[in-house]
Amino acid sequence: MKKFYKMIFVLFILILITGCASMRAKKKEEIITGIKGVVIPVNDRGEVITEQSREKIIINVIRTENGTAQGNSITINPDGSGNFFVKLNEGEYSVEVFLEGFFVKSFNVKLETGEIKDLGKIYLKKIETESATPIKGGEGSSTILNEGDVNIQPPTY
Repeated sequence: MKKFYKMIFVLFILILITGCASMRAKKKEEIITGIKGVVIPVNDRGEVITEQSREKIIINVIRTENGTAQGNSITINPDGSGNFFVKLNEGEYSVEVFLEGFFVKSFNVKLETGEIKDLGKIYLKKIETESATPIKGGEGSSTILNEGDVNIQPPTY
């Protein structure tokens, strides 16, 4: 009878050890940190411009430390509905959202590990003037042709 209990005890220990080993072998759950939101182009009255292609919107994210850029920027485009998600590490970031012919939206974000910050709806307002047009490229005022013209440049770091 002692042998029977000994055998049961040994089997119990083996099952326990096997169970612990398989628990250690399981992959650790990935912790996701990042930002998400939706970009919505609007006219100067705040009305949504539905025919505006949202895939052309550019979102630049750059890590900052005390307001100074650190490293390269991450650039993404939202989907056709304007939705975006950027996976990041914890830290401080500068975010710029722009679309040719629209005012640029800029803001800073601080993320903790495992935090997904929802930036909500980001409205990009169309640049509208009575007699002017946005001009892409060029240096400074040398490309400004008419009063009210706007020289659109991507951010530089």
